[in-house]
Amino acid sequence: MTATTTLEIDVQSRWDAVQLLERLAPYHPHLVQLDFPEGRWLVRAQTPGTHGETVTTAVDAIEEWHRERGIASVGVCLTGVRPLMEAELRRALRTRHRRVAES
Repeated sequence: MTATTTLEIDVQSRWDAVQLLERLAPYHPHLVQLDFPEGRWLVRAQTPGTHGETVTTAVDAIEEWHRERGIASVGVCLTGVRPLMEAELRRALRTRHRRVAES
């Protein structure tokens, strides 16, 4: 049986949240409005995706959306990730962010 990982992405704009929701369509996403009327949103998604997509490909999709939108920062919470996988993801994200900052 494959373990389920839940991703929660904190987004400031409803339109950014909708675009991320579309990007994460294979991951069974849904929106939760956190603040009303200010409009902070939480996009929740799960892996594996519809066709077996992994948490790594979901994080790649989030990073691509983040770069395209030019958003200063975004909060991502992963739950249900095995400790080893979580360490690998954190290391990969730090490496990617260093490369972006250096360019």
